[in-house]
Amino acid sequence: MDNIFKNRSERAKKVTWVGLFINIILTLFKLAAGILGQSAAMIADAFHSLSDFATDVVVLLGFRFIDKPVDKSHDYGHGKAETLSSVIIGLALFSVGFRIFWVGWHSVYHE
Repeated sequence: MDNIFKNRSERAKKVTWVGLFINIILTLFKLAAGILGQSAAMIADAFHSLSDFATDVVVLLGFRFIDKPVDKSHDYGHGKAETLSSVIIGLALFSVGFRIFWVGWHSVYHE
């Protein structure tokens, strides 16, 4: 069973690393296109991709704790770090979404 968990963990890390690099590229292209095209929507989407990059970093840091073996103070391992990582990712995405909404609402009703 432990080997199955290890295999899943390794595959998840590989997918996250791929996503991280893709999100870097997407962020740069979207930001450049938004600035050159003077598109607030494209710039907002670039910041969304940037938040995806940040959440990939949180996932990778979370795996550093999740993959630790059972020890004296953690009889069942460090799996709860996964929940903490999920909460951080959820708060980050909510914050970015709210900021995009706020800037959009402000630009429509105050300019």
